[in-house]
Amino acid sequence: MVNDTAAVLQSGIFSETNEQRFDSHVGIVLGTGLNSAYIEYDKIEKLKDTEFYNKPQIIVCESGKSNKIPQSKFDKNLSENSNLKNEYFLERMCSGRYLGELCSIALRAGAAEGIFSPRANKMLLNSRNFSSEEISLFLREQNHKKNIFSDIIDSGAVSADYVKIYFICKCVFERAARLSAAVIGAACIKTGKGKSPDRPICVSADGSMFLKGFLIKERIFKSLHTCLTEKKGIYFVLKTNDDAVTLGTALAAFLN
Repeated sequence: MVNDTAAVLQSGIFSETNEQRFDSHVGIVLGTGLNSAYIEYDKIEKLKDTEFYNKPQIIVCESGKSNKIPQSKFDKNLSENSNLKNEYFLERMCSGRYLGELCSIALRAGAAEGIFSPRANKMLLNSRNFSSEEISLFLREQNHKKNIFSDIIDSGAVSADYVKIYFICKCVFERAARLSAAVIGAACIKTGKGKSPDRPICVSADGSMFLKGFLIKERIFKSLHTCLTEKKGIYFVLKTNDDAVTLGTALAAFLN
């Protein structure tokens, strides 16, 4: 059995060429959930009595379970109504399974505070939970005349309600990208590699939210470039492959 995040990490090996060699590899899956993996080069004490003690090991981080990031009241509301309310705190702040519901909670909270027009406040308070895909499409299309909120807000000229809804949802997606970038950045730093532009770390990424979420991939890259390369001198390349899990799993079977 091969973990999908470890498989995505290993798929980066297929991206190497004679002209492009990598110093290490990191894997990230940002889809329904969130997880990352990196290669640990230091000795792992619990492997001391095994043949793997002096060898690099892929570490699957289960990043979505992290509870170290401060939560907003919207996040806490979402957690309290989850079947796993004491787990997966970071995953609920980043992944496709939850972002739509998180936007819906934030919009209803805004309506309760009366920040929209009276009609929009009333309708948003009684609105359903919108999916991450619906919100992402709403943000991408920027169509104020016909969108998932058309029954709630004025579909004529661009209204204040439309602008407020747009920016609330956009902030949720931007935060998700920044937090996801932090997860990737931490994995890159932990490898201790990537100190030369000639031998960057290969970050292999997969998952529906990473590939299709509104500007998620672009914002992750920008945050990583700023925090890793400009501030810490750690170089990376961001790679995607339609068959990442298949390739990585095949490689694992071959090496085994």
